[in-house]
Amino acid sequence: MEIKIYLLQRPHIEIDGKEAFTKLNNKAFAMVLYLASKQGQAVSKEVLSEIFWPQQQEENARSNLRQNLSYIKKICTEELANLCTEEVSIISSERNVCALNENLDIKVDLIEFWANLRAGYRADDLETKTSLLQSAADAYQGSVLGGVYVRGSAAFEEWLMFEREAVNQNLVRVCKDLAAIYQKKDLTEKAITCLKKLLQMDPLLEEVHLELMKLYYQNKERAKAICQYKECVRILGEELNISPMEETRAFYQKISEEASELIFQQTALEDQKQSRLLLLPSSSPAPMEYEGIYALLESVVEDGSLVPDYLKRGLAILFPQYSDKLDGQNLPEIYLFYTIKKLLEYLGEKGKLTIQAEDAECLDSKTKQLITYLSNHLDHPNIEIIF
Repeated sequence: MEIKIYLLQRPHIEIDGKEAFTKLNNKAFAMVLYLASKQGQAVSKEVLSEIFWPQQQEENARSNLRQNLSYIKKICTEELANLCTEEVSIISSERNVCALNENLDIKVDLIEFWANLRAGYRADDLETKTSLLQSAADAYQGSVLGGVYVRGSAAFEEWLMFEREAVNQNLVRVCKDLAAIYQKKDLTEKAITCLKKLLQMDPLLEEVHLELMKLYYQNKERAKAICQYKECVRILGEELNISPMEETRAFYQKISEEASELIFQQTALEDQKQSRLLLLPSSSPAPMEYEGIYALLESVVEDGSLVPDYLKRGLAILFPQYSDKLDGQNLPEIYLFYTIKKLLEYLGEKGKLTIQAEDAECLDSKTKQLITYLSNHLDHPNIEIIF
């Protein structure tokens, strides 16, 4: 029987891969997680009483602690009845201290995180170091004890704050070091994954946004690089009311001005009538907003002759090369969809136009909304939409 306690994602407990102990109330569950974070250490009952019953007299707090431990043991015994022939608890309680039960095979992802991190930085060879640090990074799945609380306990909140800060600081270091290692090995996708995990923890790290832009550009994913810049601009503007630093803006200007390789397959007829194919390529597992729309129209926008002047104002919402057409106005998203519809109708007048998605299910949500909009509003004899 293996018990696994997860603190670096949605906090939960599993027994042999199946979630367990879901009947534990909030305070009992929080106590198990607290002791799990200190696996191998004993915590005095006085400390536990002060943390989990801070507003009660010492005698009442100790009484509540005893009841809570008895309650946890009862739940554990019920859930482990098919695996154990005697009463058992995930928490061991002695006269003055409590700890995670050492007689049970319990693994805690947070403890494994610290062990892999320490071993990784002590490793002599690069392969071992990379493997251990990657295991530490993989343990983090989006939060540190997310949603865990003890009402009215400042001591518990303070412990949570320091625990999260310690994990986040070390995880930033690990992800940066791994990204650097993978870049040297030309493992661009792995480096990108590490940097995206960094932004998942702290989206205000502008240097990480810039590094991601460079990796996307190096990987011939120019649309993603531009989308990453727009995300950087949005985050910094909303959270800090500032613009990106000059180095970030300069790199964005460089890639937006350079000619990109075409994402779409197009054939042109010698006469004025043309047959044009616009492809929506499959996106990454977690695509950025507008990524598909940008890919759909990039080649059309790059060819300035294909976009009438009266449509450039609406396209400026997404394409920065037309930003001088906005006149400082914030236009609604529906205006962008309407402009794209009018552009496609304009292209349809020049010849047959086919819009096709390689895998509609993998598109970002904004592109899916555009597909729905076009399906409901675009009706042109020369235009075919295939999804």
